[in-house]
Order: sequence, then C-alpha cells, then structure tokens
Amino acid sequence: MRALGWRRDRLDLRDADHSFSTVVRSKLLVPAPPSASLQDHVAKVLDQGNAGTCVANAGMQAIRVAHVNALLPVVGDLGEALAQSRLGSRLWGYFWARVPEHLTGEDSGCQVRDFFAGLAKLGVPPEEVFPYSDSTAPHALMFQMPGKDIFRQAVDQVGGYHRIDSLNDVRRNDVRLAIAAG
Repeated sequence: MRALGWRRDRLDLRDADHSFSTVVRSKLLVPAPPSASLQDHVAKVLDQGNAGTCVANAGMQAIRVAHVNALLPVVGDLGEALAQSRLGSRLWGYFWARVPEHLTGEDSGCQVRDFFAGLAKLGVPPEEVFPYSDSTAPHALMFQMPGKDIFRQAVDQVGGYHRIDSLNDVRRNDVRLAIAAG
C-alpha cells in the first residue's frame, strides 16, 4: 500500500476565523442532505501515482470545481463550464506547500493549510506549464524550484476558504452541507 501524503495540520488559532461550523453552517437554513456530490463538476479523476501528493491533487480539483461553479452563471451549461476551466499545476502547489516545513527536497506529503496558503500568496499556473509527474528520483521536477516563466503564468485563483473542524456526526453533516452548497 502506498502512502497518500496528507499531513495533519498544526494547530493555528487563525483557523477560527475560517471555521465552516461557525462562519457558514449558521447561515445555511437547510438541513444536511443524506448525500451530496460534485462528481458532475469534475472533468477527470486524478491519479497521484507513486508520489505523496494527495493534498495537491484534491486541492487543485477543489479549486477547479469552484471555478466551474463560478463559470456556470456566465455560460449556463455545465459541459461548457468544464471545457473552459483549467486544472492548476499540482506540482506547483505541492512544492509551495512543503516550503514552510523546509521539506522541498523530499516527497514528504503536506498540510492542507500550507497548500492553500502557498497558492493564496503566489497564485497558480496552469498544469501545462508545470506538468505533473509522480517521479521521486533525486532530480525530479517535484524537488525543483519553478522557473521565472512559471511564476509569470501564476494567477490568483484562491479566494477565501472555510475549514471544517467539527468532529464525528457533525463533521459528516458539515461535509455534506459544504458539498451541497458547492
């Protein structure tokens, strides 16, 4: 069995300002549905291969789903919105998520908070300019500082976020509410 690469986030009191439970759930006047899915908004399932990049894969997919949802009112058609949305570079996100822990030289996995913090600061280039590879060879792309040309193509794509910090049954309900809310 291969490792996925998720690392538990460190406790950070700033998360209270982004808590789904206190910021969003209280504004939603509907109960959690028995199930929820954004599967139709996902263009393709991503495979992290042998690298510990599950956070980067899931994070870029979440950003893409948010973009599709934002495009729907403009284009009006899910298929057209999917065609217009682009996947951000997963290796870019994975590299910058390991910077705070000084782990860019190893395939160590990363924290969700560090992933989104890096993207919020630096933006996101498209996958085509910093393509995904699961190679963990010593000089693999995942260990290399992205070049200036890639920095130039990074655009701000991360707005706010809400952290689901509840537990057990409340957490399951919060996850379903968040998915149902898009």
